Amino acid sequence: MNMVIEGLNGIGWRKRRNPASESCQCGSWKLHWIKHSKRDWPSKCSNADCHKKPTLGADVRWLSGSRPQIIPLCDSCSKQTDRFNLREGTVTVLTHQYECS
Repeated sequence: MNMVIEGLNGIGWRKRRNPASESCQCGSWKLHWIKHSKRDWPSKCSNADCHKKPTLGADVRWLSGSRPQIIPLCDSCSKQTDRFNLREGTVTVLTHQYECS
């Protein structure tokens, strides 16, 4: 299930610490996000405080315990270890999709 972030749902996200063991048959998390969101790659990073262009799909988790999600982030935000808020309207995509091949 994909989510569109609106309002308070965007508060309290964090990049996952060790997702390197997980991969996807789509080729990259960016391609995974594009395929499963069925949207064009956005022009701004998903971090609400950033206005740079996103370059990769990042593996994140909402601090309330959501399942791992992929979002578009820029290089600098993808290295961030602190919590951050998602831009309103951000589309998240679950890391595990049955249609990946």
